[in-house]
Amino acid sequence: MKQINNWNEADGALNVRVYQNPFNKNGYYGKISRRNIALDVLIGTAVKKHPGISEGMMQIVAGYLQTEILSFLGMGYSVNMLELGTMYPATKGNINSASASSVQKIEVRFTPAPVLSETIKNINIESIAYASTEPSIESVTDTSDINGDGTSITMNRLVRIHGIRLKLGGEESGIYFAPVLEDGTVSHNEEDWIQAENLVTNKPKMLEFYPPKGLDTSKKYAVAVKTYCTGGNDIRKSPLTGYSDVLTVRTEE
Repeated sequence: MKQINNWNEADGALNVRVYQNPFNKNGYYGKISRRNIALDVLIGTAVKKHPGISEGMMQIVAGYLQTEILSFLGMGYSVNMLELGTMYPATKGNINSASASSVQKIEVRFTPAPVLSETIKNINIESIAYASTEPSIESVTDTSDINGDGTSITMNRLVRIHGIRLKLGGEESGIYFAPVLEDGTVSHNEEDWIQAENLVTNKPKMLEFYPPKGLDTSKKYAVAVKTYCTGGNDIRKSPLTGYSDVLTVRTEE
């Protein structure tokens, strides 16, 4: 008969999101979704597994250890963290001279012990998902034809785009009309793109603008949203570009 007083630990598993590497178009980098365990949960789990230990005493001891760790780090010492690794102070940024005044910032770093590296190396990856960072255009609306199917726009009439990560930021960002080639693909030669200069609304989930002059009503285009904006207020070093479905252009009736 299976004993009921043995503790079974839940299997650890990671969820990984992968992003395209901006410096290597054929490569990706991953980010692990964090699942944090607070100190009170650690103490509570330990007490349940070891009933003879006082939860209150463990909390007091943890507080004492925290105070001593901060004290020694504040004096410039490296501190062994329960034999799991070493926390230590280190300089950050460039140092322009050999004088102490040129050290502008000190930060805390951590070197894991072999037992820690060994423990996590075989964690099961439960799921992996590709996470796009490019602007995503969900719909294009010709405001002169609100009930239209979103496959055409009208010259001199306001165009409204809905989506995510649309906000324009950076000197070379913009809304462009990229010609559709004879084989049905969109031209990625930016010299052939025509930029819309009359931007009315610039929000993360909505752009409004007027079509640029020079569009050929006999051709098809895709709207290209090119931005250096990260989704917040920060500016990236390299741009991201998202494309709409194929559109036709018509003149005012």
